[in-house]
Amino acid sequence: MFLSGMIGIGVSDTLFFASLNRLGAGLSAIVDCSYTPMVIILAAIVLAERMSVLQLLGAGMIISSVFIVSRDNGADPIKRKDLLVGIALGLAAMLTMAVSIVIMKPSLAEAPVLWSTLMRTVGGLVLIAALIASHRQRRLHWAEFTNTKQWKLLASSSFFGGYLAYTAWMGGMKYTLASTAAALNQMSTIFIFILGVILLKESVTRGKILALVLAVGGVILITFTAG
Repeated sequence: MFLSGMIGIGVSDTLFFASLNRLGAGLSAIVDCSYTPMVIILAAIVLAERMSVLQLLGAGMIISSVFIVSRDNGADPIKRKDLLVGIALGLAAMLTMAVSIVIMKPSLAEAPVLWSTLMRTVGGLVLIAALIASHRQRRLHWAEFTNTKQWKLLASSSFFGGYLAYTAWMGGMKYTLASTAAALNQMSTIFIFILGVILLKESVTRGKILALVLAVGGVILITFTAG
């Protein structure tokens, strides 16, 4: 659990935020759909979970959506370098998350959800603290903890996302197949895309809509054909 947290929180979340900064919420949500096929592939290899033809088709649809995103700059132009780097960081974040899931899945079946959540969180915290402590600009990073301007937003997002949602996510991973839970988790893509348009005023383009439809369709195929 500790190692899973170091990889899934310390490494994956850091890569995810770096990707989010470059892509924005809408594009990032679509790239994050690669999480499901990566979990399915690793679960099939390491945990011997079975993959059906329809699951493979769904994974292909999700991969296609990522390709469409990489070609669509839309009404919110992003520098080509930032777009490609953002996609690469997002894919790396989902791969490391998938690795962390496969590592913890066998132990999760025997351990309480809250204890597992705590140990995984501690693992991530230890790695991030070590990275900050060894960084050349560590004083600047530590100073962010004393910046109270964003504390209300950070506290609320941490409670809902870092506690409630995370605990529910761990429960889903415990009580069903990793591949099935991953596909169900992916439904957050719809909400992120919609909220990105409403709250962050991100543009809606044909490419984004097509990519979203493909990604969500792939998730649905994977979810309802899971063994």
